[in-house]
Amino acid sequence: MIETMRDQNGVGIAAPQVGISKKIIVIAELTKKQLGSENTIPLTVIINPVLEFISDSYETDWEGCLSIAYANLHAQVSRPSSIQVSGLDRYGQPLEFEASGFFARVIQHEIDHLEGKVFLDRLKDNKTLTHKLERQIYWEK
Repeated sequence: MIETMRDQNGVGIAAPQVGISKKIIVIAELTKKQLGSENTIPLTVIINPVLEFISDSYETDWEGCLSIAYANLHAQVSRPSSIQVSGLDRYGQPLEFEASGFFARVIQHEIDHLEGKVFLDRLKDNKTLTHKLERQIYWEK
């Protein structure tokens, strides 16, 4: 999974995306630039992830997906800004932490795949649904 995610320049991947019927997600190392902070997040593997929303606030930001990468579709998706995550790490040890911002977004996006959803299922309307190139030209001026 890690190799596939990296080969596709993804920031996350879920087991069903590579034909594995298990509840496993992988989040790539997230940089200071991606997170907009002074911190980085190491490569994160979560087995049987469970999340709880710990904030009433939502953030809206752009998402794309390796599952529909051939279409290069992106859209703005609103998601809870802070979550509590539990599960097992890649060694089978209990794992529990809070995540916010981009890290929380990626985790929620990947957990959606475990439930048979893609980011398109989260759209309230299609107003921001666009091709990646159109996003870069018209939305990110």
